[in-house]
Amino acid sequence: LRWAIDELLRTDLMSRRAIVSAWNAPEVLSPAAVLPPCHILFQFNVVADVFYIDVYQRSADVFLGLPFDVASFAIIAQLVLNEIQKSYPHITFGCVLNYHVSNLHLYAEHVDAAKAELANDPSGECPELICTDTVDTFNYSRCHLLGYKEDRIINAKLLTDEVN
Repeated sequence: LRWAIDELLRTDLMSRRAIVSAWNAPEVLSPAAVLPPCHILFQFNVVADVFYIDVYQRSADVFLGLPFDVASFAIIAQLVLNEIQKSYPHITFGCVLNYHVSNLHLYAEHVDAAKAELANDPSGECPELICTDTVDTFNYSRCHLLGYKEDRIINAKLLTDEVN
């Protein structure tokens, strides 16, 4: 992650090489590996004062995993954007998170929970992530969601024995 940030800040803000890969073939194919990583890679890109983070994920559980994954990458995007903004204070950057999932699935055990989620009222504004930390100073307790409207709790079993 640090290398990709440095690629943008020290080498070229418009670099197309600011990539973080989680795919290490010898490790993934090792008998000790339980599952290969679901997040294969993510890339940072700046075009016309817009900071993009593109995430490629090979597999995602749509009910339990994907919401957590998207939220995690939104935080990563904000932390990296904060570092870029410190180096380029004269530019106000927009931010776009592009998320690509190759195998998106809903487990049969989660169908009722997913239906309950879909019955929730999505009205209102999208919450805004407020976090001024950088990758090196990140502390979860200093990040906040403004305008988040909590709804009812929906329980679903974490399927740890599934291989995806």
